[in-house]
Amino acid sequence: FLISNSHIFDHENVLTEDEKKTLNELYSNHEKLTSNQIVLITTPDIGNADNIQAFATLKGNELGVGQKEKDNGVIIVFSGALRETSIATGLGTETILTDSIANFIVQNQMIPHFKEGKIYDGLYNGSKWITNFLEKPENKITGANTK
Repeated sequence: FLISNSHIFDHENVLTEDEKKTLNELYSNHEKLTSNQIVLITTPDIGNADNIQAFATLKGNELGVGQKEKDNGVIIVFSGALRETSIATGLGTETILTDSIANFIVQNQMIPHFKEGKIYDGLYNGSKWITNFLEKPENKITGANTK
């Protein structure tokens, strides 16, 4: 699903090359370990989407984030221009990384850094929290259609 093997789509140009590399390695290593796929998108606008959450879900579907049989994708969207951020999950992921947990990560691990103008720190902390959480054995994603 990935273009040029990158998990990062920095359309707002808020990340340095080193920051992109560090995040990309975090997501790649997580995928190797768990098969979960994480994508980060920064964007100045959300197009025709109703809100940033809908935009995240739409982009995740467009990019095909997550293994088809497990639907284990995570999409992190950040918009400095709109002052919004969101974490969207595939159907298989959302049973583990619930909306309330995603909201906790945004509110507690990301926004405090964003308020200080530290975009990368917020994105990295949120990403690290997600990967650590999903790498716990009890949080293994088995898929949306578990029998």
